Amino acid sequence: MNPFEAMLEQLKNDSQSLRVNQVKGLRVDQLMRLLTRLSQDTELRSKIIDGDQSTFDLIDECVTLINRFVTEEYVTPKGNRYYQQKLNALTKRLRLQHQMRPKGSYLSLYMILGIAVGTAIGAIFLSTSSNYYAISISIGMVIGIVIGNQVEAGAKKKNLIY
Repeated sequence: MNPFEAMLEQLKNDSQSLRVNQVKGLRVDQLMRLLTRLSQDTELRSKIIDGDQSTFDLIDECVTLINRFVTEEYVTPKGNRYYQQKLNALTKRLRLQHQMRPKGSYLSLYMILGIAVGTAIGAIFLSTSSNYYAISISIGMVIGIVIGNQVEAGAKKKNLIY
């Protein structure tokens, strides 16, 4: 059993002891998807275990913190903030060093860009009618969602999504 499989089993057991809103707030599903991916992908696993010890340490610390949330009632605003900082550092490190992103990140990015473009287009046509503003925001959002889904599907084919 590789270390990521052991961490995944521990995380599954710990997540059953947490409330649903805690699991969602702690983004346990994101960490589970990452551990599942690392336990299955031997090339990426060896890269992280052998060559990128700080990423391995961040993953281990996140799993340990969730275990502390379960066993010691460590869920305080300060403890939660510390965990979120570590998880954000892990996400950033995976994005910069391994070009990996969590599921839905491209979708949200392009949806925001679509809304911004739609707002700009709506402001241009706002002088003629205020209906264009709402319609252009909606159209921009839909275009952003479509583009985000396409970019995310391409990244998923390249195994860059967890």
